[in-house]
Amino acid sequence: MWNDEKIISELKQIITDIGHFPTREELDKMGKGGLRGAIATHGGFNKIRALLGYKKYEKPNGYWTDETIICELESITNKLDNFPTQIELGKMKRSDLITAMQNQGGSNKFRNLLGYDLIQKSPGYWTDEIIIDELKTIIARTGNFPSGNELKKIGRGDLVRGINRHGGFNKFRASLKCKLLKQSNGYWTEERIIGDLNKIVTEIGYFPTQTDLNNLGNKDLVAAISVHGGLSKFRKEMGHELLVKPDGYWDNENNITNELKIIITKIGHFPTQPELKELDKQDLSQAIRIHGGSDKFRKLLGCELLKKPLGYWTNDVIINELKAITDNLGYFPTCNELRDMGRSDLETQINVLGGILMFQ
Repeated sequence: MWNDEKIISELKQIITDIGHFPTREELDKMGKGGLRGAIATHGGFNKIRALLGYKKYEKPNGYWTDETIICELESITNKLDNFPTQIELGKMKRSDLITAMQNQGGSNKFRNLLGYDLIQKSPGYWTDEIIIDELKTIIARTGNFPSGNELKKIGRGDLVRGINRHGGFNKFRASLKCKLLKQSNGYWTEERIIGDLNKIVTEIGYFPTQTDLNNLGNKDLVAAISVHGGLSKFRKEMGHELLVKPDGYWDNENNITNELKIIITKIGHFPTQPELKELDKQDLSQAIRIHGGSDKFRKLLGCELLKKPLGYWTNDVIINELKAITDNLGYFPTCNELRDMGRSDLETQINVLGGILMFQ
C-alpha cells in the first residue's frame, strides 16, 4: 500500500543510484511505473520533490502533448479505477494536468481517447430530433412539459442548453403540441389573471410570489400581471395580505424577529437571503441588514451562526460541502447558484483556493 513514507523511501534509493530526482520517463524505463502512479495520486511530483528538499519542477515549454497527458492520466486512472474528476485532480494538486487538458481539447477528448464515457454531449450531438426524443421521455415520466428549472433539478442542464441553442422552449412546446408560454394579444384580461391566480392559490395553499409563478412555468402570467398593475394590485383585489408594510414598521426590531419566527416555523430554519427573495420578503431582508445583519438575528432567535471558525475551510471540507450540494441538485453548482443558495461563504473559499474549476 503506497503512502508518502513508502514513496520517499523508494525515491531515496533511486536518487542514491542515479544522483538526482528521477523524471517520470526515467521511472518508466526502470520499470517503476507503480511508483510513478503513486506519486501522481499522492500530491504529484512537486509535492514529493518538496518533501525531499528539491525545488519545484517547472514543465518545459511544449511538455504537454496528448501523449504526456494520456501518460499522466493512465497513472491516475489505474490507481482510482475511474477517469479522475476535476475535484479529484484538485485534491491531488494536479491543476497543471487540469489546465493541460483544457488547453488540449478538454477532458471529454481524453475520456474518449482512454475509452471512458463522455460526461457532456459532444458538439453537434443535439439535433431537433434528439431533443424531441429526450423531451418525450421526460414528459412520459412526469406528465408535463418540463421547465428549464425542472430540467436543471434532474441534472439535465445539457438538454436546457440544447433547447436554447435550437430555437428555445416554445419551439419544442409547439412541436410536441404543448401549451406555449406566451399567449396571443388580448388573451390576458384581469378576469383571466384572477382566475389563473385562484387556481394556483388552491394548488399551493397561498398567494404565489413572482418566483413561485416562474418556477411553476407561468412566465406569461407574470408578464401579464406586470402589464395590468403588478402583483400587489391583485393581492389586494383578491383579499390577500399586502407585502408592503406601513411606514416605520421595520424600525421596530421586534417586528423583524416576529416576521422571522413566522418564516422559521414555515420552512424549518433561519431563512437565507435567496429564500427571503423567493418569499418576496426583500423588505425584511433589507431591514435585517440595516439593523445589524443576519448573524445578530440568528443569535437573538437561538439559531446557528453562519460564520465558520478560523481554519475551518480545507480542501476536504470544500469537497465534502460541494459533494452534498451536487448530490442534492443532481449536477455541479455554478458560483451564481452557490450565491443564490446563500453559500457565499463556500464560494469565497473556493475562489481563494484557486477557483471553481479546481473542484469540478
